[in-house]
Amino acid sequence: MEHLENTAKIAALDSEMLDRVSRAVDERLGRKLLLDVLRREVLSVRARLGTVLPCGDLAGRLATYAAYVHDVGKALNVYQERLKRAEGDAERCRASTRGHELWSAWTTRHVLSAALRTSGTCMDRSHVAVAVATAAVALHHAARRSMDEAMADAEAVWPQWADIEAMAEIAAMGLKYLGLNVDLLDVALAAMRSEWLRYEALWRLREFLIGVPESVYGELLVHVVAIADNLDSAVGRLGEARVASILEPLLGRKYH
Repeated sequence: MEHLENTAKIAALDSEMLDRVSRAVDERLGRKLLLDVLRREVLSVRARLGTVLPCGDLAGRLATYAAYVHDVGKALNVYQERLKRAEGDAERCRASTRGHELWSAWTTRHVLSAALRTSGTCMDRSHVAVAVATAAVALHHAARRSMDEAMADAEAVWPQWADIEAMAEIAAMGLKYLGLNVDLLDVALAAMRSEWLRYEALWRLREFLIGVPESVYGELLVHVVAIADNLDSAVGRLGEARVASILEPLLGRKYH
């Protein structure tokens, strides 16, 4: 949960969080976090998204929410067991959670859709906002493996119903970043249960993303998610800190 909150706050350009991350980058990496560059990257994505979303002011909040929910798929018990076995290991981050991004995306689709419908926010084209956020979450590991590979990995760890309830509950908690406080779990879970029972969850996810052309803008939003995710991971990981290539433009030269 801490990683999800941190990632969301970085994507939101929360000043207190950025101060904490700046200090950690200095201490752990011996480099300076170029805050002006970070802000420019995030704000430029928000501005571009604002031209395609049904409500222009939704862009920033949607980026923050996508950053929050990107890893909710790791709530699956099979992943949690793997992570527990690696507890205390400096290489814990290598415990396999392959496929989690698609379970995160599937959960995002249903919880966000239920939230926007129930709240009346951007009702006319709310499916566009849902598709953009869902695609961003699904693609946040696309640089490492293809969607087909991720689909195969996700199918191999088909969740139990308790896993789905856990994922939905975590995703609903993040709705605060959208300014929504809607009692919608029953609505979201009903739709999720229908697809889960028929083993159609991942097929329906792919169908949804293909069916909404604007989902391609998820490739833009994923830039913010990936920056926030990797930045928090780089300063919070056990063992030697590693810097993902996406972070290099945001960091000054090493000075100690």
